[in-house]
Amino acid sequence: NTRFLFMGDNGQGDVCAAQSMLESDNGRQMVAVLIHQTQPNPEKILDKCQQPDGQNFDLTLQDGDYDGTIHFHKTHSDAAAWALERNLISCCSAEAVHNAVAEWAACRCEGTEEVCAYNETTVPPPTGPYFRPSVRDAARSYCADVATDQATLASKISDCDPQGVCAASNPVPGSAFLPLDDESSSTLPSAHILTGAFAVAVFLQGLVALVTM
Repeated sequence: NTRFLFMGDNGQGDVCAAQSMLESDNGRQMVAVLIHQTQPNPEKILDKCQQPDGQNFDLTLQDGDYDGTIHFHKTHSDAAAWALERNLISCCSAEAVHNAVAEWAACRCEGTEEVCAYNETTVPPPTGPYFRPSVRDAARSYCADVATDQATLASKISDCDPQGVCAASNPVPGSAFLPLDDESSSTLPSAHILTGAFAVAVFLQGLVALVTM
């Protein structure tokens, strides 16, 4: 009766592993597969996979496959919104992810010295003039995706927690994060770098209850 979920990215063989598990005899016990889209170059994304016995198979896994079990996401905010919709994480866990991502975005997308002061080593945000134009453009594009997905997640949190009960119980490490009602959270500029281990840790913590029930 054990249920499983799988989290990976499309950088190497994680999607192959997900498809292989879903096609196995125990595939029906997989309740969710979340794939972080970290590989921006379509030519480098795998389309062939290999089973442990050496047999090759075509990689065909797409977003929404297996009755909606599969979700490809660019941001942790989008992953949290998707999981919240399916009751895979609680409303308060979703808000904790929102706060963690907002803290990261405030530093890495806007990146004033005051906002990033809680870091031991403050580095310029990749959206700024110190980075090559190609890196800067990709960073701004990613931060724009983060801002959009943060707004969507905030809306879903408002629906499931209209009284703001979760806000008092979700402190975030560090001094800088954007509250849900801050208008600036929907107008962040934009860095294609990971959103920080804390968001992932919070997300995983919210999912643990599901798979251990």
